[in-house]
Amino acid sequence: MVRRLCTLALALAAVAFLRGSAAALPDAAIARISVKGADLHEGDSVPIEVELVNRGDSTLPTAPVVVGVDDKPYGEWTPAAPLAPGKSAVWSFTWVAPRGSHLIVATADPLNDVAESDETNNSAFINVGVDTAREPSPWPAAAAGIGAFLVGFCAAAIARRSRPGTARAVRHTTGRQGGGGQPRRPS
Repeated sequence: MVRRLCTLALALAAVAFLRGSAAALPDAAIARISVKGADLHEGDSVPIEVELVNRGDSTLPTAPVVVGVDDKPYGEWTPAAPLAPGKSAVWSFTWVAPRGSHLIVATADPLNDVAESDETNNSAFINVGVDTAREPSPWPAAAAGIGAFLVGFCAAAIARRSRPGTARAVRHTTGRQGGGGQPRRPS
């Protein structure tokens, strides 16, 4: 009887110890993936942020975060320092958007190297739609053309006024002499 009581007490102590150490594990979770810009077009450089948070009760060692786009690896990042419970780190990068609908997935601790209290929240995803490329605006070319025309026109007008001896200058001079604008012939 004493032997059974000792075995039972030892088993209860072991269960209590295991429960206490399970609660003191880190928990790497992807808190968010955010894409800056609502109206995306093909070829746009799109800023993306991935936030890694430690939702556990102990410090999370530096665990990598990988991002995939459309089931293809895109990039990997490892925070510079371990994360204390409740703390987070943000990874910012730029993605050049191709046309179409895209699935962006971020996964923390992809090889399960870190023992965690919850392994189900290591990934998050978003869907991003990208429209065809924007048509270039005709206004910059039109403005340049109009500007060049005006510069040329003004330069020609200034040059024409500053040249002595042109037909206009002669007519103006002869108009002062009287005779209806016709030059007088010496008699």
